[in-house]
Amino acid sequence: MKYAPDRDSAGGGTLTGYVNNSLAHIDVADIFLKEPGTQPENPFENLNYTKPYCRYAGYYDMTAPYKQNKQYWHTIAARLAFVFVFQFSVYLITNFISWCVPDVPKDLELKAKREKHLTKLAFKGKTWSQQ
Repeated sequence: MKYAPDRDSAGGGTLTGYVNNSLAHIDVADIFLKEPGTQPENPFENLNYTKPYCRYAGYYDMTAPYKQNKQYWHTIAARLAFVFVFQFSVYLITNFISWCVPDVPKDLELKAKREKHLTKLAFKGKTWSQQ
């Protein structure tokens, strides 16, 4: 499955419409209606911008009350799932490596077993010649 803003359209899977999808917008006139007296006298005087809306980063509804939309929650869920999967995979890899690499080298382990065996023989009162 490819993720792209136009994935559901015919010939989709391109980045056409990505900016429109990733940026939310708010109608500037809506702000001035909700907060009277905030509108400048000539808002486009020093700008080369005549659009009636303002774009900002985020996945929000385009109408009031401008809450997070469904895509925002999907993105948050995907990020959380990635963190869990990454954490679990690191946990598995580190445990596998610690299982593969012995704590004690083989020659040291053999020496310890030999010493333990000799200690048992010494406590039983046997010597090498009596075996």
